[in-house]
Amino acid sequence: MVSRAAPSPPRACEFCGASLEHMRSDARYCGVTHRVEAWRVRRLLQGVPTAGYATLADRMAAFGRPRRARRNTKAEKERKIAGDQSKRPGSVGAPRARQQEGKS
Repeated sequence: MVSRAAPSPPRACEFCGASLEHMRSDARYCGVTHRVEAWRVRRLLQGVPTAGYATLADRMAAFGRPRRARRNTKAEKERKIAGDQSKRPGSVGAPRARQQEGKS
């Protein structure tokens, strides 16, 4: 008779409860962000201000808010590059240069 061990219960992230089946066997969190956030919550529960928040209530209130946009988004970079090319006299962007080659 072969005895088999009972299947272990599914592992879950200690912060959000997501499945950890695809992670290492000793993983406790589904990613770095949740590991860091769990650390911040533990610190706040100990009464230590962390990441600009004095209390856990302050942190939880900010948790659902959208993040501030990055300094230079892709669209802003494209506008900046296009704006720089138009400021230089006689400069032509690559698409415009290809069009001019076809006309000549």
